[in-house]
Amino acid sequence: MISRRSKEITLQNLATRLAKYMIMELNKGKDAQGNVLFSSEQIEKRRTPGVKIGDNASYGLGLVIEKTKGITIVSHNGATMGFTSDMLFLPEHNIGMVVLRNGRKLGFGSAMRQKLLEILLAAKPKSDRLLETSVKYNKDVLAKLHARVSTKPKDTRWLASYVGHYENADLGPVTVKKSAKGYQLITPRWTSELGSATEQSGDKLLFPVSAPWSSSDEFVLRVQKQAKQLILNDAQVKYVFDAVH
Repeated sequence: MISRRSKEITLQNLATRLAKYMIMELNKGKDAQGNVLFSSEQIEKRRTPGVKIGDNASYGLGLVIEKTKGITIVSHNGATMGFTSDMLFLPEHNIGMVVLRNGRKLGFGSAMRQKLLEILLAAKPKSDRLLETSVKYNKDVLAKLHARVSTKPKDTRWLASYVGHYENADLGPVTVKKSAKGYQLITPRWTSELGSATEQSGDKLLFPVSAPWSSSDEFVLRVQKQAKQLILNDAQVKYVFDAVH
């Protein structure tokens, strides 16, 4: 991504931090050296089922607790633009797993989780089928998305009005530029050709159509005509890029 705040967080040190956290959970509040960070009572309280969210699952204090064939699985996951994390551990078996990936493709986390259970506990082998289903589903979603997006000159000529430099305090600068193929979106980290889509409301959307996003629905810019802004809406957070004159 283009976040300024995440520059110092590398994949390596993030994985190390999460590994330390997982060790603390499995050690019931102690780090790898045996130092007490939290009491075992505090750790257990977080894993106490609270709000029921399924037949075999409940939400505790920031953690999901499930019972699968008598096995306790504690987990949580999260996602934002271009990043997804899945964390789960089996406290009774003293093992856990964290999966970090650069995308929000649906179903992959479930397949990885199932594979872990197959390796550890000889669970019924169905992770390959889950992964195949996930790949097919995501391909179908992407195909439908591509069908909405056009790079034809007649459909992208409106982008000429938005050529220029924009700035967001959290994510930094972006530039919309005319290119040999049409229009480009340029950031300090990557550049992508742009396509256009129109919603039923008539609102115009800018879609990156080349790597790293390739018409993904994760990074879509909406234009604000009155103020000449680009808006990136991540459901939980709305980032507004103001034109820089």
